[in-house]
Amino acid sequence: MTSVAANYRAANLAQSTASFVSKTSIVIEYADESEFWLELIADLNLIKSEERNKLEQEASELTAIFVSSGKKLQNRKFT
Repeated sequence: MTSVAANYRAANLAQSTASFVSKTSIVIEYADESEFWLELIADLNLIKSEERNKLEQEASELTAIFVSSGKKLQNRKFT
């Protein structure tokens, strides 16, 4: 999740809407990748299920937030 935070911080420093959208897409990729690794950890039973569930939910929520933000910005740009 540190890549998500670092890239979101970079997105907030973007010089244009296009740059922000581009950087946000990177955030989405890393948030989704975090979900993947959490699912793999779950399959291998490496952490307690309640702890994993909390982390999976957070990763999923972050992905949804950034996808929604990116779509709104893209729509605003083209309309």
